[in-house]
Amino acid sequence: MSEHQEMQDLSASKRKRPLEKTDLGTEGSRTTKNVKGVIVTYTGIDGTKYNVGDSVFIDSQRADLPYFIGTIQEFKVSKRENVILIAKWYYRHVEVPETVYQLLVQDRHSENNSGFDLIITDPVVKNRELFISDTPETYTVCLLR
Repeated sequence: MSEHQEMQDLSASKRKRPLEKTDLGTEGSRTTKNVKGVIVTYTGIDGTKYNVGDSVFIDSQRADLPYFIGTIQEFKVSKRENVILIAKWYYRHVEVPETVYQLLVQDRHSENNSGFDLIITDPVVKNRELFISDTPETYTVCLLR
């Protein structure tokens, strides 16, 4: 088979693949794009795959703060060709002022129309309770944990 024929066969096989492509990103990472060119998956150096919609831990870069918790809204490539992510935060109970917590509980009660008080009294459960924020934040993918 000629070199020209091999090139044509290779190009034809690429057309038959699913309409996704993988690009080698910075730091040896990988991204997968959909047919519209939007990044839908990021694979870290350690092989962990992160998809849009996943809930993740994000390093706070401060020893006195635990990891942030968020949901990946989208991945982007910066001007310097680094992969970044847009995430919506989840706030822990301790990160929300008590007056705001009471309002959130009232909202939960009215949305669920439960007919009983939904204030969590068990300290173990209360410490695991999370509240989503509507504010998106931008992080580099190297902060994913």
